[in-house]
Amino acid sequence: PPTDIAQPFSRRSMRPAPASSSGAVGRPAWRPTEVLNTVLLIGAIFLLMRQQYSAALGSATATVRMASPVWSAAAARGAVGSTPPQMADRAEAAEAARGGAARAPVGQLCPPGAPRAAAASPAGLAAAFDGSQSSEQRLKQLWRHPRVKHPEWWKEVHYDWWHLLDRRQLARGLAAAGDPARLECLAEKLLDGRGIKLGVIGGSVSFGTTFTTSKSHALFHWKLYQWINATFPLADTLAPAHEHYCGAVPASGPSYMEHCLQWHMPAGVDLVVVEYAVNFDTSTSDDAHSFERMLRRLLRLPAAPAIVLLNTMELMHHADPKVVDFSKIFFSGCNGYGCREAHPWATDEDLSFTWAAPAEDAIVALAQYYAVPCVSLRGALFSEFKQNASRFPIKQVFHDRHHPSAWGHSLMAQLVIDRIEAAIATVTARRAAAQQGSQCAAVQAEMALAVGADTGGGDG
Repeated sequence: PPTDIAQPFSRRSMRPAPASSSGAVGRPAWRPTEVLNTVLLIGAIFLLMRQQYSAALGSATATVRMASPVWSAAAARGAVGSTPPQMADRAEAAEAARGGAARAPVGQLCPPGAPRAAAASPAGLAAAFDGSQSSEQRLKQLWRHPRVKHPEWWKEVHYDWWHLLDRRQLARGLAAAGDPARLECLAEKLLDGRGIKLGVIGGSVSFGTTFTTSKSHALFHWKLYQWINATFPLADTLAPAHEHYCGAVPASGPSYMEHCLQWHMPAGVDLVVVEYAVNFDTSTSDDAHSFERMLRRLLRLPAAPAIVLLNTMELMHHADPKVVDFSKIFFSGCNGYGCREAHPWATDEDLSFTWAAPAEDAIVALAQYYAVPCVSLRGALFSEFKQNASRFPIKQVFHDRHHPSAWGHSLMAQLVIDRIEAAIATVTARRAAAQQGSQCAAVQAEMALAVGADTGGGDG
């Protein structure tokens, strides 16, 4: 292969054409095999484009029916990217058939909510919840995203050929099971058809720095929100809908958030997802201490929200953990986030990361100490990434050595959904057995005892 294969085609050196018998530079003759290969390549590209377009048309109404915001009538009219007229007609017809869908309120920094599904009784929700709500096929339908009008549109698209985590990988991704009481309280609210508030705090991964917008629909918390809206319709159509608040701040860590949590988290939040595994200053232990103080503040919030610590994966290898060289954040052949010019295969340098990660190790230790559920992309896929497995190519799952791509964000959302589903299953089984008592009441009673026994007057 040419030595400059990693360069864009426009930059590659062009070999001079051979001279003709008359001495003039002429165009080389095509060989029969070259003609055949070219025709086959063009035909294959045409068939692939036709198949993807037909699949998109066929799934438009199904996606709307499942309460996904992507193929709603507003999106078909151009709110989210460009859509062919036929697809717009199908989306309009589907929305008209179901009488229109009200949109959930907008969170502080995040995009509008998904259309609300039809009201359902709590008993109906519990009976209908059988685990298929998080099947790979359904998640791919919920998270399908049309092409947006942006030079880097490909960063937002969720492709159907991407693999999601299987049961073994989800089990490996559970870094700390924690106390299930708060998640089961959240499950009770969802099964009862009550609206919940989802809050997210973290750094550039949660903020969406490497995407086309900080309100990208490709981010893990937006995908989690889509799943909640589509799976748990409200019992009272006049009640407040599920809400989504994004308090992430790029290029910041827990040393900032511990002091400013009240500005980034709504009152009465029901579920908080915390993402800081690549935002620690590992040269000192200060950020670990800040993270602990921030976690204690979250645990003491009056609403007693469920908390899930979500860790992405540190792929930057440093000989000295106290010396961070951010010039190595990009993969080989890249000079930007998720560059497409580079070769897709990973080099030895790209695979030089190790299991040890000071930030994530500290977070997992605190999760175990405070009995807070913690899930980890490192735990789920370390072996696959290290082996350079074709099912999860690291340079496609990540934009660079810190920031997951849309594919990686889907995997992160799946890890959180798995924890919620486990709580749903427990509550459903308890109610089926006619067991009395509510986890929400138990959690609030524990909170009252903790506040009454606290004589320090602070969060630290």
